[in-house]
Amino acid sequence: MRSSVQNSTARPGAPGAPDGRAPFTPSLVWGIKSSFLRYLASLPDGGYQAGPGVTVTADGEFCFPPDARLAGPRHQAFRGEVRFSGHGAFLYVRIADPRVEFPADPVGVEGDARLTVAGEGSARLHLADLSLMRRSDASASSPAMRHLLFVPRLTAAGAEVFGGVYPAGTPLDPLIAHSAVGDHHERND
Repeated sequence: MRSSVQNSTARPGAPGAPDGRAPFTPSLVWGIKSSFLRYLASLPDGGYQAGPGVTVTADGEFCFPPDARLAGPRHQAFRGEVRFSGHGAFLYVRIADPRVEFPADPVGVEGDARLTVAGEGSARLHLADLSLMRRSDASASSPAMRHLLFVPRLTAAGAEVFGGVYPAGTPLDPLIAHSAVGDHHERND
């Protein structure tokens, strides 16, 4: 895919890479939607621009670093943005400052969550509902890390971000939220 990646690097072993060549660090690793990225790659002017702090893994997934300024008990905040464009900028999608928000009940990471992104002004946009596929707690390879694998499904507002091409409920690529143990909502039982 053609890209004009600024302040971003594609490198093997980026945070979240399963190859074990680099330690896991707190991050959100997400490929967005493979078919969308393939479509952009087929356009003469299609591509993406990753903003400061966002890296691209060897597998083409975007790695958003944590935003410690916005840490909270019921969410994991990440910073940075990726802008996708094509068709002379008639196609434009911006994913910025993603946040995994956990429900208000004490079950938290045992169930579902939602993915929000920066919207207009200071508003948050509920991009996708997240279904927890797998939770991995501290292990020998990452003793102070927790990994949450989610399957996102577009909400109606998320469908609008993609120009209505994908309807609400469309699954996106799985995303992994890596966090230091204790950095996010914990069970209270």
